[in-house]
Amino acid sequence: MTSVDHTFASMGTTARVLLECDRHDEAALERHARAIRAILEDVEQALSRFRPDSELSALNRDPRTAVPASPLLRHLARAIRGAGARSGGLVDATLLGPLGAAPVRRPARPHPARAHALIGVDAEGRIVRPPGVGSTRAAWARASPPTSPH
Repeated sequence: MTSVDHTFASMGTTARVLLECDRHDEAALERHARAIRAILEDVEQALSRFRPDSELSALNRDPRTAVPASPLLRHLARAIRGAGARSGGLVDATLLGPLGAAPVRRPARPHPARAHALIGVDAEGRIVRPPGVGSTRAAWARASPPTSPH
């Protein structure tokens, strides 16, 4: 059994890529591990709300209700809407402000605004949302199954 094990800083924590296979050699597994790391770095670069140069930060600053977006950001918008729908509104990546101020000692309830349901992607590939609605990558990461962003 061939294996590679990579640990690196990613998204404010430590990521680990552990690959084991009896059909591929170490060089092939190293290529796959580097590709996985590159994907995580691309996601962090594009979707971090802590990076003023990220596409997510630019979207959150943009006052328009329809904003051109990359395939990855469009995937995020669809995931936000889907996670909100699947959780009955308990997962809502649009609620950074209210969540930061909410007490932790009460049972979770959906936010009455249900802003996640208003996020989408139009026929021109733009993110559409009501004025003032932003989003975070963190809720997407907790709620969205891993899929291709394209």
